[in-house]
Amino acid sequence: MDLYLRMLLRRLGGKLIYLTITRPDITYVVGLVSQFMHKPMEVHWKAALRILTYIKGSPEKALLYKKNEHLRIEAFSYSSYVGDRRDRSPLLSIVLMLEEI
Repeated sequence: MDLYLRMLLRRLGGKLIYLTITRPDITYVVGLVSQFMHKPMEVHWKAALRILTYIKGSPEKALLYKKNEHLRIEAFSYSSYVGDRRDRSPLLSIVLMLEEI
């Protein structure tokens, strides 16, 4: 995989992670693909394109957050590594809190 495609995949991976806020249905697969961003291969590029195809084909599954005077939305994220030093896997948690005011 050439350098340009690797940079493109890293940018796409970041955008997909951001998109999981409104598309929780892709959170698992985006997490899998993003684990390999340090050394991506062509199979990861194909997986990312397949995620984009799924997103394009299912716009009705997105969450829509509208401005509302009676509802407050807060989002928190946390990342760490689990496992021993030889096999460390990234763990990303995103928490969305909805509160009626």
